[in-house]
Amino acid sequence: MVLAATALALLTVAATSEKRVVHRSTVRPLDSKVLARLFKERGFVPGPNFKALVIEIVPDERGGFVYHPFDYKGTSKDRDDWWPASAVKIFAAVAALEKIKGMGFSPNAELTFEYEDGPVTVPLKRLVQQAITPSNNAAFDRLVELVGFDDLNGSFLSRKNGLRHTVLLRAYTYRYKDPATGRGSNLISSRITVSEGGQHKVIPARQGKPRSNCPEQGNCTTLRDLSETLRRVMMHEELPEHQRFKLGKKELQVLRDALEKEREQEGGVAITLRELLQGRAFRIFHKAGYSYRWYSENLFLRILDTDEQWIITMANYPGRDALNEAARHIGELILSGRISEERAKLEGKPYVKKIPRPMPAVDGGLAPADAGAPPPAPASTSPAPGSDAGPGREAPVSASSLAPISSAQPPR
Repeated sequence: MVLAATALALLTVAATSEKRVVHRSTVRPLDSKVLARLFKERGFVPGPNFKALVIEIVPDERGGFVYHPFDYKGTSKDRDDWWPASAVKIFAAVAALEKIKGMGFSPNAELTFEYEDGPVTVPLKRLVQQAITPSNNAAFDRLVELVGFDDLNGSFLSRKNGLRHTVLLRAYTYRYKDPATGRGSNLISSRITVSEGGQHKVIPARQGKPRSNCPEQGNCTTLRDLSETLRRVMMHEELPEHQRFKLGKKELQVLRDALEKEREQEGGVAITLRELLQGRAFRIFHKAGYSYRWYSENLFLRILDTDEQWIITMANYPGRDALNEAARHIGELILSGRISEERAKLEGKPYVKKIPRPMPAVDGGLAPADAGAPPPAPASTSPAPGSDAGPGREAPVSASSLAPISSAQPPR
């Protein structure tokens, strides 16, 4: 009897200890001077439209992680003077996965959108994959439609999720148009039936309340909000509970697989970093955006042979190659240890340069020289999203929307 009681007590202590595991996450104050100074040392002078945020993720002495953000001259806070294009699709993907999980379904759940011209049925997993990897516009709009305009812009894009400066007002297809502007609108959600394993639930049709807190009925965000979403997706297991999205292993796997898979038209930032890291063991997870000649990138870099993790979020105008030179300089600054050296100075700690260690293999069975490429994915047999599915580029809008919003931007 005594032995049994003792054993029970030990089990109780062990269980209590497990519950008390604390995931530490410390974000250092933003530094807006180091990047500009390091660029100047290298003779690199970005143009007036350039924006950048680089975050070094460093383990602390107590099993947690410290996030060290460096931006270029305060531009990580810019919100209304640039166009984030498809980079914002990660917000809708996370919010949709949260919603379906909260309803008791998995990412494999089938969604039937009941439109006037006929129903469209597609698995949620497929919508997420299509919105993130090939950047399909109809898939993005359906993710927003699933979450609902008010819920997306209210409870999800909120302070509790670290996303205080983002609002998504514009659809990227024209299934629903704003009668006043003729632009695509995400205000209306059709009736949606969610089905999986014999279980069915209906989400009634909804109409959101119009908002005007983004110029030209657009989609506004900051580099900080984009990077914060990527941080919470990629570092989920290491974050304290209150900083995590309401996602499980299945939902995280769907997101991470879509972010890691190479695109047919890969962005210049990812290509540049892969070239710089050739022969190294690394993985890249990212979502780019391009429209109206604004190019943006939101990228998580994991360098396996030196145990480094970085978030690189940038935007520039004009053109698809607008970030290539900056990506090369930032990549070289990371690999040379210069940013880490500056971080150590700010902390008042000695800097020790990391030396890559030999690695026989990385995730997916890839040799170090091939580590930049994700493992091959099986061909999908799921039906493509409905007949209004468009290419990765955003749908065109009126000429007045094409020029950068700020008068400081160059004429289009």
